[in-house]
Amino acid sequence: MGGFFVPNNIRFNSQADPLFDTLGRAKITHPEEYQSITADLQRNQVNVKYGERAISFSPNSGGGSIGNEILLPEVFSISALRHEYGHFLDHQALGYPRYIEYFKNPELIMTIERSQYLSEIRFARELGDTSARRTLTENYLRERNYIVDTYYQRPYGGKYNPNPFGRE
Repeated sequence: MGGFFVPNNIRFNSQADPLFDTLGRAKITHPEEYQSITADLQRNQVNVKYGERAISFSPNSGGGSIGNEILLPEVFSISALRHEYGHFLDHQALGYPRYIEYFKNPELIMTIERSQYLSEIRFARELGDTSARRTLTENYLRERNYIVDTYYQRPYGGKYNPNPFGRE
């Protein structure tokens, strides 16, 4: 999950675009929705960087509506765009909090990631893409474990262990 946290910044990272092979390029397959989302991001002064390795949304570290960023590769599916746009919409609905608020409330990070992954998983199911659905589920579980390992601490210190007795 490297790349989830960058100094002075938080990243919600979808890690991959498993529906790309099924859907193709968002700009071509869903031109109206692509245009609507990118126009809204531009209107809200979200900096979108194309050609990046990571797929992520990063809130402005100081809070506020300006300075938020989305990273996307050169080609991506509408599913990946919806996922990162969804993070922006969640951030907007929360009133553009400072990044520290997410660290203080790791359950918030967990809820936001879960919501976006469930939307993508539901979409993969609707498309009948079981491989992408499985990959998205695995990505979500890795992301959830990363969040738990990184942000949840036991009251007396140390990493949080959700399964201290090794039981499944």
